Amino acid sequence: MNLIRLLNSSLTLNLFLVVTVMEKCVIIIGGGSMGRAAAWFLSKAKVKTIMIDPLQAPHENGSHSGYTRIIRKSYFEHLDYVPLLKRSYYWWRQLESSSKIKIYTETGIDYYGEKSSSILKGIKYASDKYGIPLFHKRQQGYFRTPGDWEQWFEPEAGYLNVQAAFEAFRVSSNSQYLTHIREKAISWKIIGDYVEVKTASNTFTGEKIIISSGAWTNNFIGDSPVSLRTTKQVLAFVHLTDEQTFPFAHMPCWFIHDPEKGMYYGFTMDQSIHQGLKIALHMPGESINPNALSDDINFSEKNKIIYFMETYLPELKYTSIDYKVCLYTYSADENFIIDFLPQTDKKVILSTGFSGHGFKFAPVIGEIISKMAMNESHDFNLGFLKLNRFAV
Repeated sequence: MNLIRLLNSSLTLNLFLVVTVMEKCVIIIGGGSMGRAAAWFLSKAKVKTIMIDPLQAPHENGSHSGYTRIIRKSYFEHLDYVPLLKRSYYWWRQLESSSKIKIYTETGIDYYGEKSSSILKGIKYASDKYGIPLFHKRQQGYFRTPGDWEQWFEPEAGYLNVQAAFEAFRVSSNSQYLTHIREKAISWKIIGDYVEVKTASNTFTGEKIIISSGAWTNNFIGDSPVSLRTTKQVLAFVHLTDEQTFPFAHMPCWFIHDPEKGMYYGFTMDQSIHQGLKIALHMPGESINPNALSDDINFSEKNKIIYFMETYLPELKYTSIDYKVCLYTYSADENFIIDFLPQTDKKVILSTGFSGHGFKFAPVIGEIISKMAMNESHDFNLGFLKLNRFAV
């Protein structure tokens, strides 16, 4: 009887139809690496998806800037990342196949450090536990390191082209089910069975929210038990002389664990992107308000790069160095945060705290958070990424 009354009212019927569509809608706040990957999975599953971000990624104001990212399997950060990485490798290959866009370049990676290095020990332990190929090498090649240091080589490693990855996500998404709103999300709230997200000029309603807004996540998490720190990170792009370009053209990526400064990393850039070397220090930089990020590089930040080159590449010949900045969003333990936001009845999913090592995981994180949004299960152990690890 109630349904008959509903159908007799054209105004009420319109409202009924709108609510029916809303029930199947997922709203993503943030269209960076993880948000875009989640949108890819959701749209392929024919779930209406609204992705809200004021910018079109990739861009220079996110954690994905810098053209390329290393991908590797022997993960010293935590053993439970390795199954995620294996799945991520699978999805990167699938994304390349579906988009016809090359994303991954396999170069291998060299790890250098003291025999007592906790990072080298972690790399070897992960390799042993998961059967990841890793070979001990005599010190050779490009870097000048102390004679008692160790060098290990992981052949199934390389780098990802960020621009190509975003383009592949875009062309492989089902555009019929994906809407990209170029506006800034201001707030969200839960209204009964639905969620609502407001921008300066619009209000969007759906069933679930995925918060994947990188350095701006603190704006959306209220009183949740999350401690996030945004830092300014400096990347150096070294332009080599012509005589140096060829010798470095096919070198592996590298990690060098400097006992005083921390973990330096880098690789030879694809000449279609940049001719030369990319060098950076994987350590928290200066804490910063993401809205105040600038391209200004101070002496201390440049000196960390110069120190690396003078110490480990003293004979390198180059013409100039370009410095760029990007943002990292660090969790308290530098591990990711993938969980439902407390007190939201599993309507709000948090995907954040990637701490400068998340991009390589983008497709598998997208798979996981999209399944969470669709109330589906997954087979990964994410206990080490849950919010309850921060409980007092």
